Amino acid sequence: MKKIIILSGTIFFSLTARSQFSVGIKTGANFSKEKYSNTAVYSTSGHTFFCGGVFANYGFAKHFSAELNVLHSAEGTEESYKSNGSTVTGTVTIKRINIPLLLQYHTQPGIYFETGPQLGLMLSAKGDYTTGKFDFKKYTQSAFFSWCFGAGYKLNKVLPGLGINAVYAPGLSRIDKGIVSAGKITGSTFSVRLAYGFKLKK
Repeated sequence: MKKIIILSGTIFFSLTARSQFSVGIKTGANFSKEKYSNTAVYSTSGHTFFCGGVFANYGFAKHFSAELNVLHSAEGTEESYKSNGSTVTGTVTIKRINIPLLLQYHTQPGIYFETGPQLGLMLSAKGDYTTGKFDFKKYTQSAFFSWCFGAGYKLNKVLPGLGINAVYAPGLSRIDKGIVSAGKITGSTFSVRLAYGFKLKK
């Protein structure tokens, strides 16, 4: 995982060294939910988390650009199940370094659409329940793959550099290692983010 993070950082900083690139920061909210295959015991619902990080964008044609993000992202779900006749509720929080590589199509004025793969590298996985806390790290896959579909708007004429975008990222791989009572766990996240960037000049 460290090698992938270092490689992503190297790519990001090498991009910023060239004048045709723009760089910036992003921050916002994740609306995340996981699905368990063992629905006879467990039920889940969505929960709101935080995400934030940096990006580098390269415009290689009139309407097209490629963007690399490195984001610290919290994701997970609300969970409930029966135990000894009582209902236990809690929040599962998985923190990841997400690295999406996105192809963007830009229209006028300032609207764009984007899509591309995302790799999520797990940092921690914990559950906070009415009965106590639990560490799920050893039961959780270290890497999680998803695909991003998004759209955004750049407020260039009003506030240059500022923009907002929304991204839906359904999971392509399972979250668990196959040894939890919840069964197969999959997940998806809808994110709304503010971004501020600036073009690098020669």
